[in-house]
Amino acid sequence: MKHSLLLIILVMLAIACLSAQQNTAAPIQNSYSAETAGNYAGALDIMKTLETADNNDPFYKLRIGWRYYCQGKYNDAMGYYQKSLKLESSPDAYEGLANCYLALGYWNEAITTANNLLKDNPFNTNALLKAGYAMYMKKEYKSAEDYYLRVIKVNPFNFEARAYLIGSYYYDNNPQEAKKHYQTLKKYCPTSPFVTDFTKVFE
Repeated sequence: MKHSLLLIILVMLAIACLSAQQNTAAPIQNSYSAETAGNYAGALDIMKTLETADNNDPFYKLRIGWRYYCQGKYNDAMGYYQKSLKLESSPDAYEGLANCYLALGYWNEAITTANNLLKDNPFNTNALLKAGYAMYMKKEYKSAEDYYLRVIKVNPFNFEARAYLIGSYYYDNNPQEAKKHYQTLKKYCPTSPFVTDFTKVFE
């Protein structure tokens, strides 16, 4: 009899724990579902509620930053990415922060953020692309080339890097190298705007 009672109690505890886990998982899943449905404000509200309940969770702040970024609220997004990084360093937070700087035209800040990520992740192509783009926008083409070439070493078929290498080399007065990357990009990605823009130069 005692063994039966103990078994019943253990089963009830297991059910209670499972129910608690499901209840915990449901709100964040609802946030994902709202985002998928295009209800970005609703997704943000859910994440804000989760953040209030657990203010030291870096992932919640990361997700809130992403939601603000998608709405074009870059300053709000930056604040949350920075909060997430203070709690835990993560590539996603660094990349999100760099995206905000790029969107606002803060080229130097974007480069610094990307380089901070590259210290521990030297082959992170997203960080390399962001730093390269910021250098390109600053018209520091030699530095842009360096970043984009590092991407190509990791992934020879990264067409974003190939495209910006065309412009970087061309504006850096190296048309021969620019043409090489133009020919590669034209072969594999003929619809690229860079192919269109440089056709009149190299054809």
